[in-house]
Amino acid sequence: MSSPRPDVCRSIDWIGATKVVALGLVASAEAKALADHVPLSPQTLVVWLDFAVNPKALVWRPTSDINS
Repeated sequence: MSSPRPDVCRSIDWIGATKVVALGLVASAEAKALADHVPLSPQTLVVWLDFAVNPKALVWRPTSDINS
């Protein structure tokens, strides 16, 4: 069995649960990266979610491009 790629990520439910709600890839871990034209903080990642494990999970901070 092969190891998962290091850029693969699992998004967990932010409401205190440890359930995986989406699968995707880390797009950037650079503090100077922008997400929706907003600079990231040093402990933030840009991720591209490819598959919703739980499509009814709520988005922490909806934007015009991302919503629940």
